[in-house]
Amino acid sequence: MQWNENLQLLEEIFKEGPIVIFVWKNELDWPVEFVSSNVEQLTGYTDKDWLEQKVVYKEIVHKDDIKRVKEEVSLFSHELKLKRWKHKPYRIIKKNGETIWVNDYTICIYDENKKPLKYIGYLIDITQQYLQQQDLENELETYFNFFEYHSAPMLIIDPETGRIINANQSACQFYGYSKNRFKQLTIYDINTLSNEEIKIRLNQAFNFKMNYFQFPHRLADGSIREVEVFSSIINLKNKKYLFSIIHDITEKIQLEKKLEKLNQELESLLQKEIKERVYIYKKFKLIFEQKFFGIGIIKDGYLIEYNPYLLELIELNENEIKQTNFWDLIEFKDNKYFLFKNFDQFNKIQFNQFYEVQLKNKTEKYFLLFIAPFIDVTYKNKIEILILLYDITEKKQIEKEKQEKEKMLLYQSKLAAIGESLSALAHQWRQPLNSLSLIIQYIQQLSELGELNKENLNETLNEAIEQIHFLSTTIDDFRNFFKADTEKTYFFVKDEFFSLLKIVQNQLENHNIKIIIEGDDFNVYGYPNLFKHAILNIINNAKDAIFDKKKEKLDFKGKIKINFDSHKKMINICDNGGGIREDILPKIFQPYVSTKKEEGTGLGLYLCYHILKKMNATIYCYNHIEENERGACFVIQFRE
Repeated sequence: MQWNENLQLLEEIFKEGPIVIFVWKNELDWPVEFVSSNVEQLTGYTDKDWLEQKVVYKEIVHKDDIKRVKEEVSLFSHELKLKRWKHKPYRIIKKNGETIWVNDYTICIYDENKKPLKYIGYLIDITQQYLQQQDLENELETYFNFFEYHSAPMLIIDPETGRIINANQSACQFYGYSKNRFKQLTIYDINTLSNEEIKIRLNQAFNFKMNYFQFPHRLADGSIREVEVFSSIINLKNKKYLFSIIHDITEKIQLEKKLEKLNQELESLLQKEIKERVYIYKKFKLIFEQKFFGIGIIKDGYLIEYNPYLLELIELNENEIKQTNFWDLIEFKDNKYFLFKNFDQFNKIQFNQFYEVQLKNKTEKYFLLFIAPFIDVTYKNKIEILILLYDITEKKQIEKEKQEKEKMLLYQSKLAAIGESLSALAHQWRQPLNSLSLIIQYIQQLSELGELNKENLNETLNEAIEQIHFLSTTIDDFRNFFKADTEKTYFFVKDEFFSLLKIVQNQLENHNIKIIIEGDDFNVYGYPNLFKHAILNIINNAKDAIFDKKKEKLDFKGKIKINFDSHKKMINICDNGGGIREDILPKIFQPYVSTKKEEGTGLGLYLCYHILKKMNATIYCYNHIEENERGACFVIQFRE
């Protein structure tokens, strides 16, 4: 009675919805003793069809799954004697022939001898979820196989920490680390660049600014290999990672070096071949037919053969050229005329000699002169010279205009720097001038009171002399800063910075801007005043950025930090002025690109770049965050 009531209760609960209740007898083919009335929705057969055994459960289980389902029933109920279990998903065939996947949760009822009597189970149609899961698993397996078994080394990297999340088999084989060991490493352990440089590259890859890099990587055995890295962003577990594909290009680079050496050797052989062929061309006058160079053969200073274009370049006719010594027409930029008067030295001149020359009567015209001497082996006193004359007047004019433009830009920047420095000088002078005014008033008061004596007069005058000496020193520093550099010289960068600081420090301190200086001094070869000019531009930019921050927050404390790295010959200048807009940052050293508003000219950093380039140095900029304050960092690197 209780059992039938329970079945009626199950029928009432599950007569609607996706869950279908079955009670099977533990007999051949699992005939159905009870089934909920919603079974037709799942199988296509009515509950009456099941109860009248017009269909038995074994008949609807897919033929490819029936063996496994039987084995599971036997294992769970007959061997393990479990009270409940869940079958692995299997397929059933509906009445209309459609195949669906189901989850089967089964409870076994045993007699007093632990022999299975019947099975109570509920089935759920999971076809859609199962097929989606299968597609996902197939896709994941495809990606996993692609990653794990690809011939190229691959790494998955956390861009925030640099930690290596995963490495494929090729990466383990290339670097010499096990997969578990790889997951304990960061990219900083294998990349030989500085940590700061690696952070910059990670940021570039993560923000889609670059996806190709070339790095020196260190293997587990300590050897260094040159690699090229292709990076892209992937999403794993709702987090973005860098997916990097690595190619070893060490042999390629070594091959390029060998090819370069081979090219040099071939070039040498080619030059030798050219020397021989030019003599042949002279005999047949093939080379004289072109109109790109002025070409001639000189013997004893006079042209014995020439093409018409040469006469056009030197502006002489055929009668004039026969009476004129060619060397008397030419003025050498480097004063090498003596070489061509002493013909016995020609056997010591290397082949392919180029000289910059001008015509003596047309100094506004410039040429490149190529000279190749030929000495007859039989008659060593018979010397002939091949010359090629190429007009570079237009190129020189362009270079001259470029130099004039750079001088004008430097002049404009210098005027701006003078204005800035005069303002700083005014700050420097204000305090000692106030002190001198008070000293004079003090002497006047002592005189009026009749208390002026030799002792307090000398003391007061000494103090006044100290203030006047300070003013004089400040003027000297200001004057030295604006002296023009005419020649390169060795100087210590930290010393020059302190010299500049004397001019601007008072102004910075009055605006509550703190200067922090770290590191050791080192010397470089260049122009000290131009160097200070470049540094002043960077300091002024930092000062202006901090001023803008102060407008937003009156109690804001500005900071400019300068670090000197004597080992790397590097200077880092960082501020907390808010940094540079990301859209401006990549072109910050181009002319007329300014971080300021209307008052900016966009020339300061452009001139910094060219000044430092003349001193064999490079400069780049990036934004940084320190102590929750954002700012800009300028890095100056001097090369040997």
